[in-house]
Amino acid sequence: MLPPCGRCRQVLLDLHPGLRVILGSGGTLRAVPVADLLPERYVRSASD
Repeated sequence: MLPPCGRCRQVLLDLHPGLRVILGSGGTLRAVPVADLLPERYVRSASD
């Protein structure tokens, strides 16, 4: 399983800002906010 790419992360953040993404390796899973996966993200304005 692969985590979402940068473009997909931005789309997920734009459409579902409260989404949590499940990540893991070695049998350990964790859910993180999609916003945490984009430290240098842009914020879509209401006029877009």
